[in-house]
Amino acid sequence: KRHKIEKNVHDYPDVITSCSVLTKLQYLWMARFHVLGAGSVGQLIAHALRQHAFPVTLLARREALVQEFRASGSLLTCQYGPGQFLIEKADMELVQGSGTEIRNLVVSTKGNDVVDAVRSVRERLLADCSIILIQNGMLAVYQELWNEVLSGWDASSRPRVIVGSLTHGAYLASSFHLFHSSRGKGTCTFAEVDASLPCLSNLHHQQKWTEPRSLALQALLSLHSLSPEHPHTHRDLLRQLQLKMAVNCAINPLTATLGCLNGQLLEDPNTRDAMRAVCNELHEILQPNIYTTAQEMFQTVCKGPYQAISCLALHWPSRNSHTSHFPSHLRLCPIISATKINGMDQQVGHFVFNVFNTLHLKVGLMSIGSLVHNAFHHAH
Repeated sequence: KRHKIEKNVHDYPDVITSCSVLTKLQYLWMARFHVLGAGSVGQLIAHALRQHAFPVTLLARREALVQEFRASGSLLTCQYGPGQFLIEKADMELVQGSGTEIRNLVVSTKGNDVVDAVRSVRERLLADCSIILIQNGMLAVYQELWNEVLSGWDASSRPRVIVGSLTHGAYLASSFHLFHSSRGKGTCTFAEVDASLPCLSNLHHQQKWTEPRSLALQALLSLHSLSPEHPHTHRDLLRQLQLKMAVNCAINPLTATLGCLNGQLLEDPNTRDAMRAVCNELHEILQPNIYTTAQEMFQTVCKGPYQAISCLALHWPSRNSHTSHFPSHLRLCPIISATKINGMDQQVGHFVFNVFNTLHLKVGLMSIGSLVHNAFHHAH
């Protein structure tokens, strides 16, 4: 029945526009969300959706994880204080094999995994589906997805694309136990972008949003526990993404190398100076493709809270004359490579992804483990 009603509602979009709010909410309740990337961000979104009665299916790559989830009662636990828990039930299935059709796909994997993630479920995506992207480095992530996947889609059946940017602090205490450290403080920006755009940094794009267009976006903006926000223009969205990028570039390398919490960086004048220097360089790098000042970037960094990063991403630039103009960014690189960090053998992912992408530098992805190995090799 749910599938039949859902299909009928989509067959008559004009009816949806003119129908009552109650009917819209009834439809939204029936629209299932599939979440690909069950880390802290994915589970935060999944839990918020379940709180508002939206059906949620987590997509896993390992059968063992599916079995573990079902053995635990298929429960997602969100803790937001001492003895304060919210527990919701969800579904989980394997990415591979035949599964349910996907109308709303939340992709919360690491940025460099997004293209492969979307490709892995492409056959299951409905023609009028929505793809919700929630990653650091969104400007580069979207451009890569458009080049590798979306550009090959027929314009008439191309998915809607919703981008999200979170300032929530959350981490996994165990496989399905999430600690939401910034409940009531963080925000989440959601916007449906023009999927015909190959690049979100298009300064000539004057798109305005008077109200949420898609039902999927309306659903996301109803998740009050995430304090959702909806920018009014494409320019507003770009500004939010630029500020988030500044936060990632200024905070993540330092917290990873120093082994401290984000807030502790503000307690020492040396780390404050380092973060301010990175913001100043970002502003210089991105000119004229930027809507925010270096001071705005630094103020955003100081506001917090932001998600703690257990392993950081570093895109190591090849030798290029341009990089010599940005000493603060380059100064962080050898520090990272020579510092003992928990989880060094993990793949590193996005610290200056957007920066070097904007400069059109040749960038090679390396793991912290290999960087440390090389540093110690030369030291001895």
